[in-house]
Amino acid sequence: MSTDKRGADQAMVETKSGEQPEGRRRRRFHRPARAAALVALVVATGAAAATAAAVNSALTGTQVKAGDPNAQAIGTGQDIAMGAPDTVSVGIKFTQDIRFAPGYESWKAGTIAFQTSLGPPGSGSPPPGKALMTSGMLRRAVAEAAVCSWLKYYVASQAAGDSAAATSAAAQIDAAPGWPAMTGLSFPNRLGLAVAAVDSGDAKLVQALINTAQAGNCLVVGPLFEPGDLSPAGLSEADQQAQLAEASHLGQQEIATDPVAQRLGINGIPTTQAPSAAPPASGG
Repeated sequence: MSTDKRGADQAMVETKSGEQPEGRRRRRFHRPARAAALVALVVATGAAAATAAAVNSALTGTQVKAGDPNAQAIGTGQDIAMGAPDTVSVGIKFTQDIRFAPGYESWKAGTIAFQTSLGPPGSGSPPPGKALMTSGMLRRAVAEAAVCSWLKYYVASQAAGDSAAATSAAAQIDAAPGWPAMTGLSFPNRLGLAVAAVDSGDAKLVQALINTAQAGNCLVVGPLFEPGDLSPAGLSEADQQAQLAEASHLGQQEIATDPVAQRLGINGIPTTQAPSAAPPASGG
C-alpha cells in the first residue's frame, strides 16, 4: 500500500470520527488506546485488499517509515493485519523489549489480542486482512499497559512495605515517558501527574490518579478503560461499572485532601495534559 493511499484512508477515518487521537482520549470510560488504534486502522481496497499472506498471517511485509505521511499519528514499522490468526505471537515478537511488572506478564498477550481483534461478521468491522495497524502503534498500546502494571505494582509494594520492589517500580515509571515505544507517536501519554506522584513517594496519590483516570491508560480494573478488558474475572459489566464509579469517588476524596496533590496542583477531574504540563515534584 502506498503512503499516499494510507494518508487518504487516514484522513477518511479521522473525518468520519470527527476526532483526532488526542480528542478520543478525553472521555473517561472508553478505550483510548484502542481508539487510537482504530484511527490508525486502514481499510484496504482494490488490488491491495487482502492477499493470502495478509489473511493467514499478521505479517504483511509492508512498512511505514518515519518520514512517511501520518507516521507520527499511525506509528512506524511493519503493517500488521488485524484479525489474523497469529497476531498475538507476532505482537509478542514486536514487543519483546517492553517489560511488565512481576505478576502482570499475562497483560501483554491480553493487550495484543484486544488491540488486534476485529468485530464479528455483520458488526461493520472489516474482515481479517483488510484492516491494518502498524507495529509502532501496537508497541505504544502494549507500553501503556506495561506502565499500568508498574503503577499498580508500585502501589502494592508500598502498601506491603517492600521498599526494594517499590524502588524498582518507580524507576520503570520514571523512565516510561522516554521508552521508544512511547515516543514515536504524536498524541500525549498523560503520565506526568503519575510520575510526579511517584517521585514524591505518595502511593495513595498514585492510586487516586488511577482511580480518577489521570494515570495514562490505567484504571482500577486494568490497563484499558472499558469494563471487561483484562478485568478481574467473575465481575459482570454492571459490577465493573460500579467498581469504577466507586473508585473514582474515593480517588477524588483522596486528591481533595492529599498535601502532595495540593502542592502539585492536581484536582480530581480527569485531564488530558501532556507530562510536560505537570508541575515538577520538589525534593522531600
